[in-house]
Amino acid sequence: MKYFFILFSIFSLCLIGPAFSQAGTWTWMNGDSLFGPSVHGAAGVFDPAFHPDAYYERNHWIDKQGNFWYMADGDSLWKYDISINRWAWIKGSGSTVHYGVKGISSPSNSPGSRTLCALTWTDTSGCLWLFGGYVTWVGLTPDLWKYDTQSGEWTWMSGDSTANDPGNFGVMGVPSVNNYPSARAETNATWVDSTENSLWLYAGQIPSNAASNDLWKYNVSTNEWTWMKGDTTANKLPVYGIKKIPDPANTPGSRDCYSRWTGGNGDFWLFGGWDYIYNIYYNDVWRYEKSTNSWAWMHGRNVDGFNSGNCSEDSLNIPPLVFENKLCWTDKCGKFWTYYWDNLLWEFNPVTDNWILPKGTHHQTIPAHYGIMGVPDTLNTPLYWSGSEGWTDKDGNFWLFQATAPALWKYTPNPLCTGCASVMPVSSFYSSDTTLCPGMCTYFTDLSANALQYKWNFPGAVPDTSTAVNPPNICYSTPGTYDVQLIVSNTNGSDTMLITNYVTVYPYPPPQGIQQSGDSLIANQGAAGYQWYYNGAVINGATNYFYVAAQSGDYNVVAEDSNGCEVEAVIFNVIAGTQLFAGIKSPLVYPDPVSEKLFVKSSFLNGASVQILIYNVLGEMLIAKSDKKINGGQEIEIDVPYLSPGMYWIEIKCNQESLRNRFIKK
Repeated sequence: MKYFFILFSIFSLCLIGPAFSQAGTWTWMNGDSLFGPSVHGAAGVFDPAFHPDAYYERNHWIDKQGNFWYMADGDSLWKYDISINRWAWIKGSGSTVHYGVKGISSPSNSPGSRTLCALTWTDTSGCLWLFGGYVTWVGLTPDLWKYDTQSGEWTWMSGDSTANDPGNFGVMGVPSVNNYPSARAETNATWVDSTENSLWLYAGQIPSNAASNDLWKYNVSTNEWTWMKGDTTANKLPVYGIKKIPDPANTPGSRDCYSRWTGGNGDFWLFGGWDYIYNIYYNDVWRYEKSTNSWAWMHGRNVDGFNSGNCSEDSLNIPPLVFENKLCWTDKCGKFWTYYWDNLLWEFNPVTDNWILPKGTHHQTIPAHYGIMGVPDTLNTPLYWSGSEGWTDKDGNFWLFQATAPALWKYTPNPLCTGCASVMPVSSFYSSDTTLCPGMCTYFTDLSANALQYKWNFPGAVPDTSTAVNPPNICYSTPGTYDVQLIVSNTNGSDTMLITNYVTVYPYPPPQGIQQSGDSLIANQGAAGYQWYYNGAVINGATNYFYVAAQSGDYNVVAEDSNGCEVEAVIFNVIAGTQLFAGIKSPLVYPDPVSEKLFVKSSFLNGASVQILIYNVLGEMLIAKSDKKINGGQEIEIDVPYLSPGMYWIEIKCNQESLRNRFIKK
């Protein structure tokens, strides 16, 4: 099992913020440089001599007041107040789980001792959450816990108390109080969606010595889990697809994934990890797009790292293959940081998709150097070991609590190296479709620089606002012209781009209808184009405003106006082969279509008196006259140059009988 030999491997970390004094240096802030037990007094008492014990892959949180929380040996819960640089033991000292009643808090409830990267979150109200992990001498667990920092009590909220439980997936995309993920550990891939107060997790080690690739969402308000993506079976390899293109088929695969961040628009990112089933080490970057429920492969492809030089952003830069890089953070400019192998600090720019190495030397181990407690020094370096814990303060400094000796460190990023020195955002956008027919949708592409947050305004559209980077499916139903506005911001300020009358929605096309004359189907004239359909299938070549039904069934026509906007009409249950006047003989009419002279031929034309009647498709009589017979009296010649283009009916009366047929005037 990985749980034991992993303790003797060399690992890494990842972080959560930046700062701008004593730039680019580590400072030993608190604790001991030698391994030893915890030191504490009464519960809730802060003292400069107090500190937790150091353990591999424990659990950490940060509350809404900016205090750091840490679960040490057993269920021992500690709190660090950054304003006074002191630790306090809060509660807990045992290792046994006490579940109590699901959904009911109690002073005696306890999740017990949790190691090997249980999953942790802080919700929007400031409560601390914990899922799974390895319970000492028990196994992997599928239980979700909440700790209320105000009442000081734990609550078992969801999941099962049975070790190594396979979970209950339910139906993908459908929330249920009966759903819960399988027992798991060795994953730090946790995110919080603050807009809907939901907790997310991805992958990790699961029972039966396997690894998963499933993505889950927990709704804090409804106490429901939703299986969002991935497989119910284990040990899946990545599906990369096309770089930077989200696709429902893409997946990062089964892995122990540790570095994870939330982008400025709320999308989720992850980096690196290890698939211990296939023994694959990763250094690829992935983004999960919530709006499409799709993964996109963004950078890297699992080859050894390269660095073009410290503080040099380069498309060729890439960290070494890595796992156990548990410590990660996001700085004030929205760039992602990770700390691992050989005391290296790497930074990823999600705008340019490039890496930079602000601290450390690629492929060179840097030994620990504590220096003087509280005094920053460029020579200071933590004692590197995997499985450490970390936080970010309000000033953007990164804090690290070693997994070996119980020392607490602070790192202050250098803005001149990281490119985060008062950079203002610049708003810009583009859409390829700005002229639309009513009811059509378009999408917008962000072209902004240095942006962390996005606020789009689409007056007259549905939806009329968005916080996505590239909003899809913005739909307009009412004709008119509409403004589009994009406000982008970062910690240094905001910028607005407003384009008036950017989107034009054409007028509604004229309404369309179909009239039937016998087996002839006639649409309203005047459209720029027509296409007829039979039982839903295109009728090739049927592009006139009329169509003669060759077989019975349902017909529809789609008419297009000069703007390319379409309108449709449908007629059902057409009976083919019927004539306008039942029981009447049909003469030969040619040429059809006709330009100037129309000929009607039939042996019926043998009388002295011939009357000619011509009707439009609405049955209105346009011509009533007599005309001459030719070719031995069995053919009539009719002049029709003055008729407008369209379809007509002709009736020939001779010897008290009638002949009728139709023709087309070009």
